[in-house]
Amino acid sequence: MRKYKSRIQRLLAIMVVAAAAIALTMQGQSQKNPTVSKEAPRKQRDLPVVDFEATEPTDLQAREKRRSKASRYDRHSSQRIEDAPWIEGRVQSSHWAQGLSALPVTVSDVVLIGGVLDAQAHLSNDKTGIYSEFNVQVVEVLKDSPMSPIYPGRVVFLERYGGAVRFPSGSIQRFETWGQGMPRVGERYLFFLRREGQTDFSIVTGYQLDVETVVPLDGAAVEGGTEKYPFDKYRGFDVSTFLQIVRTEIAPKPRGTF
Repeated sequence: MRKYKSRIQRLLAIMVVAAAAIALTMQGQSQKNPTVSKEAPRKQRDLPVVDFEATEPTDLQAREKRRSKASRYDRHSSQRIEDAPWIEGRVQSSHWAQGLSALPVTVSDVVLIGGVLDAQAHLSNDKTGIYSEFNVQVVEVLKDSPMSPIYPGRVVFLERYGGAVRFPSGSIQRFETWGQGMPRVGERYLFFLRREGQTDFSIVTGYQLDVETVVPLDGAAVEGGTEKYPFDKYRGFDVSTFLQIVRTEIAPKPRGTF
């Protein structure tokens, strides 16, 4: 009986040692050659936030100007924006990028370099839509209309659909467009813009220039997914090289060239 117990104890000891050795081997292999990968999470944009019950400007002129801008986003949806704890927000499709080139010069009224001073979200008048407005100080103008020129040092107002709404309950809903980013306060960008007014513009796309290499405002740099966007072409470009390409694209073509 004692011999039987001794054999069992030795067998158990061998099994414990073998299990430990296998565990150490697997750990070493996983450190040398990690094969387990997690799906990259969708990146969260830095969305400007507006309070659902935010009051209108008290100044009559400022109030009328705000209502005029907000009217561009009226009837954006058949549903009003309302508090619902189970709703995180809405995401629009990425079809907006179809047909756009990486440098959409021809569809842009203005191309400029500017620094973002401030960002605010606003609801449409009928509260079916939301947009974000960015105050941008112009550093350099690469393309403009001679009828209404913009000069360095001037502050212009850029718009883009989307933003976040904070409700009295404390819940926040996000409204975004797939593949579109939002400019960050304190950063410098090259913007392609459509004119909406004297100093108001909507953002076609843009590129961040405050880092060593170019970072597109839109595209895979935002989503981190597998979908392809034209703007990804210049991701990682040297900033000075990229700006030279843009200037060449904007420069008038000699007669007889296409």
